[in-house]
Amino acid sequence: MRGGLRRTAGTLAATLVLGLLTVPTARAEGQLADAADALAEPGVWADDDYQGLDENMVALLQARYARAGTPFRMALLTEENDDAASLASRLASLVGEPGVYAVLTEWDDPLSDHRDSAQGWAISGTSATVDDIRTESVARAGINNGNPLLTLVDTLDGDLSSQLPDASGEERYLVDPAVTDTFPELTEELLADVFDGIPELRVALVSGVGGPSDSAATRMASGLPADGAMLLMQWETSEFSVVMGSGRDLPSVGTLEGLVGGIGIPTVAPEAVPQRLSQLAAALGPDLLGLTRDGLADSPLYVHPAAGDGVTGRERQAVFAEALGGAGARVAVLPRAALAAQLGEDRIDEDVDVVGPVSEGGDAPLALLLADMEYLRVDQVQTTGDEEFARAADRARHSGDPFLETGLSQLLAQLGTEVPAAPDTDEAAAPGSPGAPGPGGGDASAVPVGVWVGLAIATAGLLLPLMSAALMPRGRPRLAVRALAVAANRREAEAMSAEKLSAEMDRSAEQRGRNARELARLERLLRHLPDTGGHPVARPVGQLLSEYERLREAHAGARTRTEATVVRRSLGRALRRGEALTVVTRKLSRPS
Repeated sequence: MRGGLRRTAGTLAATLVLGLLTVPTARAEGQLADAADALAEPGVWADDDYQGLDENMVALLQARYARAGTPFRMALLTEENDDAASLASRLASLVGEPGVYAVLTEWDDPLSDHRDSAQGWAISGTSATVDDIRTESVARAGINNGNPLLTLVDTLDGDLSSQLPDASGEERYLVDPAVTDTFPELTEELLADVFDGIPELRVALVSGVGGPSDSAATRMASGLPADGAMLLMQWETSEFSVVMGSGRDLPSVGTLEGLVGGIGIPTVAPEAVPQRLSQLAAALGPDLLGLTRDGLADSPLYVHPAAGDGVTGRERQAVFAEALGGAGARVAVLPRAALAAQLGEDRIDEDVDVVGPVSEGGDAPLALLLADMEYLRVDQVQTTGDEEFARAADRARHSGDPFLETGLSQLLAQLGTEVPAAPDTDEAAAPGSPGAPGPGGGDASAVPVGVWVGLAIATAGLLLPLMSAALMPRGRPRLAVRALAVAANRREAEAMSAEKLSAEMDRSAEQRGRNARELARLERLLRHLPDTGGHPVARPVGQLLSEYERLREAHAGARTRTEATVVRRSLGRALRRGEALTVVTRKLSRPS
């Protein structure tokens, strides 16, 4: 009997061990089966827990693959398996159709803030080869060269590269249909409207163009006239990259790229594309100071179309114009970076007089507000008139969001003029606001305090687990805590009065200046990192690049000493990581 028990126990143990060893494979097979069922037609299938690609990227892949001549199928899995190529081959056999198959799989790593991942490809029944995929991946190495998951389609089909605009005329714009499928507001009609009157500009807005990394831009820039420019925007991982070329009579390539792609590595989020294109149009269009003189001749308020805040429309601007006229003052709002580009300046410093050409020597109260359109705020002010008006205009630029509505309101208040009521507001309390009658007509404040306390405790008990899950992503708690701290610092700054915030910015100016220099140093370091190819060190390089983008945004938004100090500390850590990576990658890049 004892022997029987031992045999039974041994059988159970062996079964348990076998089960533990085969559970991941069985689940991966289950995911592959689900993917195969869903991929009867070319496209993308993703497990619900897959996090490696954001929603926009997945949607763009789906739209691109659905239109491809070569059938593409991709499965995004969440199982630990370093041999993703075998998973891709298995997927191909399950589907049983010719085409290109890709499997991207990821899994949690308890020793890292990021998941580990693997990627594999399989070819079945098409002329494509694994070498094609490898060559395309190498061509996309570096910064702003496109994403091989998207550019590979064009490498095999040539449908986008054959349409790239390389001359003036009606066909100088190309918008990839897959881009419009994913982002309906991005169309050729948008380009034609924004760049109306700028005939020597060629623009391609695409998911990705294949071939050698510089071939698309080189073709688009071929034969550019002295007053011509080209703009190539293609998807990277979560944003469009920006590559430009310009003729000798236009601002430099770096200046124009900065208008569309911002500071540092030029990229732009899809929702910001229309606004950023308007900045480029402003720089390449008619003389901005001349337009301002003409606009102020007709109205006390001139807001350039590329300098709006997205909220304060023409009707509201007309109300402000009437109030400014009654106060005997004039205001013009221009996009700062576009104006600097037209003037051939890197930035408009205090010694660059832009209000003089507009006032034409007059000394009547005139405020020229220069708006930073990347962060939607008034960055600089130049005035004519007395010192009191100059102080009022300077205070107005720190007023808040939306910057036109709040800035003009504060300026008029400083001038002692009644501020026009904002649209859709009422002196009476809105329904549901504190002090307003509830649905039954009673005062909400009449509810006993104990009831409110009980409701608060009950609500907290229900919401805290959900909030914890949302705010503390798996494997990345430190990032979530840091994001919460940054948000708290920003709320504290926004709660300050205009005078206190202005004083705080003065006190933090020196630290913010040092941060800007350190950020530029980090950017130079990133630009000079050698190509790491497929080596594992490529992953921390990518992480450092993401950290640089976060720091760039944090620095631009820092106003207080607390915010500037947080940026300084993070910059120090990033620079130490970058210097260590420089040593490692240089050793890897040396010939063996």
